[in-house]
Amino acid sequence: MFYYKCEICKSEWNGIKQLDCCPFCDTKIAVQNSNFIKIDEALSYIFSAHGIEVVKENNRLIALLADYAPTLERERKLIRLALSLGIYSDLLTVDKADESAKELSVNKAVSKLHNEAFMDPIIAKEIIYWFVSCLGWFDDKLIANEQKNKVIASKNNFLKDKALQIKVGEEIVFGIYPQDDLRIPTGIEWNVVFENGNHALLLSKKCLDAYPYNKVKVETIWHNSDLRKWLNNEFLNSAFNSKDQLAILNNTVPTTQNPRSKANSGTEITDKVFILSHDEIFKYNLTKAIICQATKYAISKGVFCGSDGTNAFWWLRTPGYTNESAMYVTSAGRIDELGYAVNASNKGIRPAIWVDLNKLN
Repeated sequence: MFYYKCEICKSEWNGIKQLDCCPFCDTKIAVQNSNFIKIDEALSYIFSAHGIEVVKENNRLIALLADYAPTLERERKLIRLALSLGIYSDLLTVDKADESAKELSVNKAVSKLHNEAFMDPIIAKEIIYWFVSCLGWFDDKLIANEQKNKVIASKNNFLKDKALQIKVGEEIVFGIYPQDDLRIPTGIEWNVVFENGNHALLLSKKCLDAYPYNKVKVETIWHNSDLRKWLNNEFLNSAFNSKDQLAILNNTVPTTQNPRSKANSGTEITDKVFILSHDEIFKYNLTKAIICQATKYAISKGVFCGSDGTNAFWWLRTPGYTNESAMYVTSAGRIDELGYAVNASNKGIRPAIWVDLNKLN
């Protein structure tokens, strides 16, 4: 149960609307139970305290969620995406007494997220049910059991088919990351560059961000680089939820060396997320797909592009002529073996991951 409590007189009451002061002693009130670990509970509380119409005030709702659910960053990003597409506002206009209209509107909302935001239907359905459960459209038993079972069955069939169908050269959507000027997370497109049974190596289709190989210009190996730390912490946790991360394999990243100077990247290390080396470009026959565009978000972060304004320069894992530099790919698709200073912040990032196809969400 959600409630307000006065710090002075200790009076408690359920509220439909947030009050500025205690109705019993006229002193400022304090909100209780405001650090939620489930997003649907946070939404329910906000709608109870501030009114359901708050969904029409995108920035306000996101700000309230940041206050009441500060640890649920991924869920807040997904809700921001739904708000930007007007999905929650559309659902408010549906006749609550018309069961068929409610079901149709939910299906339309899921399709909109899938078609316009490249979102997996399973995730899209979850986002919609966060909201409609607060509206009381469907009883808890239906949501928790019947719908959940249907989703799980559909997901299992989908993944079995997908694991069998995914081949090298195809594209899949997995995870979310900001990609446009609004910085709203949308589905990440990946190229399947190698496939081995149920395991596949994915390389982002576009440069997703800009980041220095290392923040300070010193001799740097991959193991100690700031880019490696960023990819396996901030990027990993921002782009993938806990279920997604279960599908990402721990991969032994081999050492690589500059073909001219023999400067090497250090010893082998295990990562979930990494960037490709000079050797892997040729190993996986990526020379035809080496030219890469940058997202609008990546360009806004400083990724340097060629004369067309979209094809990007992007880092490789292999050292440049010395370990104070790293190799990169130009906008024309040429690999620069001399490299660029490791502290340069204008090179794009194309993350690479190994995934278990049977565990993809």
